[in-house]
This record gives sequence, C-alpha cells and structure tokens, in this order.
Amino acid sequence: IKKINKEFLAKYKVVFWDFDGVIKDSVSLKTEGFRKLFSKYGTQVTKRVVKHHVENGGVSRYKKIPFYFKEYVGKEINSEQASFYANEFSKLVINEVIRSPWIDGVKKYLINNKYNQDFIIVTGTPLEEINIILERLEIKNIFKAIHGSPEEKSDAVSTVIKKFNFIKSDLVLIGDSITDYEAAISNNIDFILRVKSSDKNVN
Repeated sequence: IKKINKEFLAKYKVVFWDFDGVIKDSVSLKTEGFRKLFSKYGTQVTKRVVKHHVENGGVSRYKKIPFYFKEYVGKEINSEQASFYANEFSKLVINEVIRSPWIDGVKKYLINNKYNQDFIIVTGTPLEEINIILERLEIKNIFKAIHGSPEEKSDAVSTVIKKFNFIKSDLVLIGDSITDYEAAISNNIDFILRVKSSDKNVN
C-alpha cells in the first residue's frame, strides 16, 4: 500500500479500513456530488457546502445534508426529505465510485491477504450503498464485517471488537480523516493515517 510499510501492517491480526480515499481514490467524487446536489441554490451555497464537506471527512451525509439545508440554504428539512436527498446523492456518486481508481497497492493487498488478517470496513457511506459497491467490485466476501452509516464509526469499531472478542493490541484502523482517527482513539486501538497529496483531511 502506497506510503504504508506492509511489514509494519503485518503485525496486526485485524485491519479496519475506511473506504473513500483509503481503498478507492473516490474522495473528489463525493465532493463533486455535494456540489451538484446543492448547485441549484447558487454559487455561495455550494462553496460553503464543499468547504464544510472537505473539512469534515468521514461524517455521514445523513448529518451533513440537513445541516447544509439549515445553515446554508436557510431551510429545515425532515428525516424523510433528508433520506430523499441522500438517495439523490447516492445516484450521483455510486457508479463513479465503482469506476474510480484503486489506491495504489490496496486491491492486491486485500485479495492476497498475505498475512491472513481479518479485514473490516468502517465507512461513512450508507451501509446499503457500500454493500452494493463492494459487491460490484467483487471484494465483498473479503471482509469479515461491513459497517456504514448511519452507524457512527466509533460505535461500529466498538461493536466489532465486542462481537468477535478481539484483543485491542491486535487491531489497527487505516483512515484519512479526523473521524477515522477519533474512531480509533475512542476504542484505544492503533491508527494509520493515509496521507494524500491533496484533500488531506477529506473522506
């Protein structure tokens, strides 16, 4: 995996993976999805939406969308409307994410599983959507567990640890955002930051 020492990673028995920006180079596609979703509300709104999204990687769209409507559009939306817009966002990005490039070395590492590790997905992408993406990428069966929003990442990690009786010193989470870091720290497990040349804190 680019910029990750594979031998260092080998000491862990379980690897938690974020998805966007860690497995697939799809961060910019999510940013573009938010830009398109709010484009009809004007340039100033879309600029503020994009800025917030970029600065708050890993946060679920189910939280971001109502916040953007309230704070930037000036309109309160209910949970049914939030779900509608989240589904519209999904339509804008899902195929693009599937077609996006792999992060260097990740696909080979996952498929070969040279060190016989357990792999877990913890992502801000909705659970139903990430399942579709993994299925179409033909890697779904590689993961021991798959967790997506609306479940919080920190809760997902905690749930997995309890469910499988994992020893925390055997675990590491690879992510690219503050949300990923907080999920690792709150569960007292190691964290590896995937640093990109741009959008360093975006998920």
